[in-house]
Amino acid sequence: MLAMSNRLSGLAVATLAVGLGACVVPAMRPMRATPGTAVTMATGLMTGSEDERTCYEGCDPEPVTTVSSPVVDVRHGWMLAPHVGLTGGLHLFGGPYVARTDGWRSLGIGYAQVSLQNQLASVALGVDLGANVIAPVLGVDVQPWGAGRWHPNLAVYARGSQPFASGDDGRIDDVRVRVRSWDAGFTLRVAPLMAQYSYYRQAEGAADFPAGIEGSVQARAWHVILIGVDVPLGAWSRR
Repeated sequence: MLAMSNRLSGLAVATLAVGLGACVVPAMRPMRATPGTAVTMATGLMTGSEDERTCYEGCDPEPVTTVSSPVVDVRHGWMLAPHVGLTGGLHLFGGPYVARTDGWRSLGIGYAQVSLQNQLASVALGVDLGANVIAPVLGVDVQPWGAGRWHPNLAVYARGSQPFASGDDGRIDDVRVRVRSWDAGFTLRVAPLMAQYSYYRQAEGAADFPAGIEGSVQARAWHVILIGVDVPLGAWSRR
C-alpha cells in the first residue's frame, strides 16, 4: 500500500508539476515588422492530446498537463519600404522540440521574416533556422482599428519543421526529437500583453518533458496556451 501511495503521489507530481525545459515554443513574434527592438517573455500550460502518458518508474496512459518553462523571443524590425517589413530574431529556451536536437544547441534558434503590410493587415513569410532544423512559417495578422499601442492585433501562423538529421536519436521507447512536426496557432496582443493558443504535433513518436523529481509526461500532440508581455526597446507603434 505504501509503495502504491508513493507511486500515485509521484504520478500526481509528474502530471501537475512545473516541467523544467517543458516547452514546445510556438512562433510568438508578430506577423508584421515593427521598427526597433522588442522582447517577448511568456509562460503557460501544455496539455497532451494524443498518445498521452505519465511516466514514473514506468509509463501509464492518462491525460497529462504540465506548466511551460519561461520562453523568450528577442527580435528587431525594419521597414524596407512603406509597406515591406523585415524582422529578425531569436527564440531562446525553446528546448529540443524546437531545435530538433539536444544539449546546448537546443537553447535557441534564429529566424527571419519578410512581411507585406499596412496599418490594417499583414501577410508574412519567414523561416526558423536552428542547429538541426529548418522551419518555414506563414502568417497573417489584422488590426481592425489600425496602428496604435492600445489597438488589438490578432495574428495567425502555421509552421512546419524539418530536421537536417532524422531517425533514431538514441532515446528510449518511442520518444523522438529528430522528427518532422507542424504547429499552428493564433496570438492576441493588446499593448504590452499577449495571449496565444497553438497546437503542436510531430509525425511520429512522443515528445517527452520532465515533470517532478524523477517523472516525465509524454504525448505526440500538445495544446499550448501562453500568457506573456512584450517589452519594447525601440519604437512601439505598429506600421
